[in-house]
Amino acid sequence: MPAKPATPTIYRRRYIPDEKVCLRDDTIIFHKDNIMLTKWATLRPRRDFDSGLSCYFMDKGVKVSKFFLHGDLCYHYIDIIETQIDPASGEIVFNDLLIDIIIENNGFVKVVDLDQIPAALESGLITVEQSMYALKSCAWVLGVIYKGDFDELLGRFDHNSGRC
Repeated sequence: MPAKPATPTIYRRRYIPDEKVCLRDDTIIFHKDNIMLTKWATLRPRRDFDSGLSCYFMDKGVKVSKFFLHGDLCYHYIDIIETQIDPASGEIVFNDLLIDIIIENNGFVKVVDLDQIPAALESGLITVEQSMYALKSCAWVLGVIYKGDFDELLGRFDHNSGRC
């Protein structure tokens, strides 16, 4: 059996649209236990942001990203995710469970794509268990935000020190 690589290969899997993309250009800054911090540039040119930092809280089913344009923070983007790890290869697949939360710089919170859950269930793209996990993860992170603890969560997101 080949040795597990020191740095895992990571993938993003979307259900809508159906795609699995290797994030080979993402730089893993920190990875320990259920937390991973990555730095990345957009896969395709965009006008609204060009790079970001993402902190995966794998045990919570949440990826918190900071989106930047020319070094300035645009907003925070939270993906609800499911993590699959292949113990033999160390490969990590982050399944996007459709629900997203956007936090604008003025503090406005917006939940988006919630309507995709029933559509994905009806078409068999996701399971009942995945949809329940997505809703629970969404409820957890919204609770953190509404209690005023989002800054504390972001405090673990310190890319200058190389840790989450």
